[in-house]
Amino acid sequence: GPTAAAAAQTAPAAAAGVEEEVDLESLPRTEESYQLAVACSRVYLFDKTPGTLCVTATKLYFFVRGDRDGSKGYHVWELADIQQIFNRRYVASSALEFFVASSGRGYLFEFGHKKALVRLATALASAASSASGRRVDFIKDARRVFKKEGWTALWQRREISTFQYLMALNKYAGRTLNDVAQ
Repeated sequence: GPTAAAAAQTAPAAAAGVEEEVDLESLPRTEESYQLAVACSRVYLFDKTPGTLCVTATKLYFFVRGDRDGSKGYHVWELADIQQIFNRRYVASSALEFFVASSGRGYLFEFGHKKALVRLATALASAASSASGRRVDFIKDARRVFKKEGWTALWQRREISTFQYLMALNKYAGRTLNDVAQ
């Protein structure tokens, strides 16, 4: 689990547009200490689940708010499996969505404060890059990245299907399968 010194610290977080502190002692113990913990909500279809995203050296955890022992359910992702991190908009707030390589699935999280989102996305990109041995970027300008990656040329040369092209186009346009309100 986290060291006693790490557990005694608090990590700045965001909720309701105001910086708040996440008490690391209130989070379930893990094998590694937390590098950063940020309050947010996981968005999936019609549901928003408040909780805390925690970055360690090799994993990313999402703990449901108020869950001290992990019994309310949590999610864990290997940082080496994180492929891309996108800046998103969700309703009137800031959000990020990351995609994992093993499933191709995206996970959307809403933050009450843009500063908290940027801090978490920057730390997550750095930790995922270290864990995977390849560069993982926090993509703020998706249109530029879409052009740079040459999706249109791939489609025109018939190297990818129309479905693959449209899925990429929608992903880079900021649309997500996690938000049915789009």
